[in-house]
Amino acid sequence: MSDKPSPALRARINAFVLCFTLGGAALLAAMQLSEAISLWVSQSALSAPMLLTLAALGFAAVPLARQGKAASFVGWALGFGLGLWAHVGLMAMIEPLPGAVSHKFYTLPIGALALGLVLAPGQWLTQRLLPVAALISGGSYAVALKLSDPSSGGDATIALSGLGLGVWILLCAACLGRIIPTRGTVIGTRIIGSWLIAIAVLYGSLGLIGNRLASPVPADTRPIWKMPASPASPAQPLIQQAIPETLLPQRQIPTGQIPAPDAHSRPELGVQP
Repeated sequence: MSDKPSPALRARINAFVLCFTLGGAALLAAMQLSEAISLWVSQSALSAPMLLTLAALGFAAVPLARQGKAASFVGWALGFGLGLWAHVGLMAMIEPLPGAVSHKFYTLPIGALALGLVLAPGQWLTQRLLPVAALISGGSYAVALKLSDPSSGGDATIALSGLGLGVWILLCAACLGRIIPTRGTVIGTRIIGSWLIAIAVLYGSLGLIGNRLASPVPADTRPIWKMPASPASPAQPLIQQAIPETLLPQRQIPTGQIPAPDAHSRPELGVQP
């Protein structure tokens, strides 16, 4: 029995290597030609919201029939286009949620939850609803792309680069899934779906309840004793330096009279009766 891979497996491995190499070379070339693309890639293009749902979608489409694969990829492309066109309206719909602005309008939880709910139950649901989940995932990816655009949405090259990056990740994940046996791909798809649901719930719940956990502590209204700002006179008693004069007992001295020192007074230490 030979340990060498079959010609079909070698062809799939070569396809993955070729796709990864050509896409990486194209991305590096685009970074060299455009400063905006270089800034976008270095800051946020390779972050989890950008890549996680793309890789999951490309991997999950492998066990499907040709019609299912085509419908999933077309659905993602349609969602991407709709997200670019209506990203302002989509963000306005999500903005009332707590922490929406600080959590990039929940683009990662929305896309991950849509895919996870379709992938985790199994192939029966995946074959029927993966194009719908791909549509939602493409829209969330487009909104995340707009939010991470360093040119504030005014540079069309960022949108084209985002489209190219999405297609590259989808194809690489699909080529990688074809290397694995079909049964392993089906099991792996369900596991990935469970991870996506967990990530979406954890990330989304942190954003929704994060501001409530940081509720302000009521201010303490009790008086705080402070030492006098100016240096006290050596003749002033220490108790008068620390306590306001209004709280100390006052002696009523008739006008024109000087109190006589008692037996406990020590003028040299500044202690007065």
